Amino acid sequence: MAFSLKKWIGSMLFSAFMNEYNENMEAIEDKFGEVEGDIAAAIDAVDWEDYADLTLLNGWTGTLRYRKNGMGLLWIYGEIIPGVTDRGTNITILPGGYRPPQVTALPAQSVNINTGGLTGIAITTAGNLNIYGDAADKISSGNVRINYVYKVA
Repeated sequence: MAFSLKKWIGSMLFSAFMNEYNENMEAIEDKFGEVEGDIAAAIDAVDWEDYADLTLLNGWTGTLRYRKNGMGLLWIYGEIIPGVTDRGTNITILPGGYRPPQVTALPAQSVNINTGGLTGIAITTAGNLNIYGDAADKISSGNVRINYVYKVA
């Protein structure tokens, strides 16, 4: 078999191409690994904990739940039946790590509102979910719905 310069150059070029191709593929695979790690971290950041139930106080009943995600957003959700509706009444207390950095007013809708408008409810930095307005004249015997997301401290 005779030496063929053309075949030799072709095989050298193919070998160089394959070496560069393999190096590029390794770099691409490394980058994919980094991106996969970034995606996993992003998913962890927005992944929500399981819901936990809050203990209702002062005659309030129903279900009020909360959960937090990795970005520090807290979701409080539920439908509760009024008990004591005097100004300052504490409806429940959120545990540490789930409280807002400042007093946070919540929009809370009462299904049977006598005079119209939203019920005045706020979460304090101590985690107390309190009535802060004249809710007694706005809440009848109907349920109060809460569905709110805020950033925890």
